Amino acid sequence: MKVVSKPVQVYNSILDKIDSEHFVGMLPSENDLTKLFNVSRGTIRSSLNLLKEDGIISSIKGKGNIINAHVTSEKKSGLEINDSPFYKSCDKVIENVDAYSLRHAESSHSKKLFGAGDHFTINLWYGPADQYIGNDFCMVSKELAEAHNVESMNSEALRNFLEKQLYDLSSYSTLSMTISLRDKSDFKRKFADEVNQLVVLTEDLFDSDHALLCQSKYYVPLQFFRTMLNRTNY
Repeated sequence: MKVVSKPVQVYNSILDKIDSEHFVGMLPSENDLTKLFNVSRGTIRSSLNLLKEDGIISSIKGKGNIINAHVTSEKKSGLEINDSPFYKSCDKVIENVDAYSLRHAESSHSKKLFGAGDHFTINLWYGPADQYIGNDFCMVSKELAEAHNVESMNSEALRNFLEKQLYDLSSYSTLSMTISLRDKSDFKRKFADEVNQLVVLTEDLFDSDHALLCQSKYYVPLQFFRTMLNRTNY
């Protein structure tokens, strides 16, 4: 029988405490974990590194180790779940999201997506002002935007519309991933200095009649990008 190393044992114990909600929001300090599991600080740090690699926790300087609400041992569902892929794809704690919408005249691209007429764009910028680490650029049909009164929404309402309501309205989606050829200086807002190359996830949401509801482009820094797909045989 293979002997499980101490760091892996502690990793599993911490995961159990997260699953049972004994640990909520944040992990105890390294000192407290050392005492709780009666192991060395080196073992605790190795266990924490494993948890970070698996996206279970993230470290914030001066605060400690944050438990990622969108990733638990029971929710490692990859991108096949019909909700925003940004949080599953960005290995970085998001503490601020800014959102705004704009109405646009018909363009060649919008006509191809939604047919003739105006369309709306909604932008979500992830991270503190002028130090953003991600962007969601979403194109929405005029009919859908007007039906939900998008123009009158504040930032929080727009975020909820993009990250929850649209997925509730959709029946399925298609998603592609590639390295973006855009330079970060091409964007209207400033990315953090540490951001260089971007990965772009392009997602189309469809309703039950196969009509396109929206198209989103999620820009995630390559150095923070991670994702996992669950696969099964039917």
